[in-house]
Amino acid sequence: MKGRRVRFLVFIPVSILFLMAYNTRSQSRSPSTKKSVVAEGAAPAKSGMRKLPPMANAWVETTLRKMTVDEKIGQLLFTTYHGSLTATDTAAYQQIMHDVTNLHVGGFINITHGSPLGIVKSQAYPTAVLNNQLQAKSKLPLLIGADFERGTAMRLDEGTSFPTAMALAAGGNLKDAYTMGKITALEARAVGVHWIYAPDADVNNNPGNPIINTRSFGEDPERVAKFVTEFVRGVQENGGLATAKHFPGHGDTAADSHIDLPVLRADRTPWVDGGCA
Repeated sequence: MKGRRVRFLVFIPVSILFLMAYNTRSQSRSPSTKKSVVAEGAAPAKSGMRKLPPMANAWVETTLRKMTVDEKIGQLLFTTYHGSLTATDTAAYQQIMHDVTNLHVGGFINITHGSPLGIVKSQAYPTAVLNNQLQAKSKLPLLIGADFERGTAMRLDEGTSFPTAMALAAGGNLKDAYTMGKITALEARAVGVHWIYAPDADVNNNPGNPIINTRSFGEDPERVAKFVTEFVRGVQENGGLATAKHFPGHGDTAADSHIDLPVLRADRTPWVDGGCA
């Protein structure tokens, strides 16, 4: 598959992926419940991974004991796919099915394609069809992820497009961050995507930063934390998995990490105070 890449999530233990997969499967099979939006300024809910019930833990332990070493290694692999109409006799389709049946991958990442005419996004219906086919083929529940940092429109033609994090924070309303997370999660789950690679939790304290800048909620750590918290809550309360990114200090870099290796030269003090989060 052209432009296809394999992502190794070596920093995530297999058991953690299983816990996430079980949560994903449970959310998919249980009716959704309505969640109320707390007023701005209200105390945020306690963070942390939700404790699984005994039945869920039993499923994880039982499934792990039955898996081969190759299957456990495969759960650390996430491969990419483009959500477009893909015939079952094409090399691209055969490749992603090979990833499921032979590599035992833990999940997939929805991506865009480059073309002479620009970026080609996925479409909602083909993405949902492919995700259903992949889930049906996989022995274990798959985690499907996508970079929906500015909403699903970043990857899907039909998705809702939101402004950058800095523009949203400039409005000063924490509820907007919750709403953005909520809508993104609902649209993502509608096409079979569980894992949202957002929000950007970087503190934009370097005016020369070429890659974070407007992707951050701002330069004040406390303010950024509040908007990040509400976005994450909006995602999690509506069936999605959120990702607070990037590595600590990316807001204080002067290089684009896609093409260069950023170097952080801050001493210990700003790290402890949260200024380089």
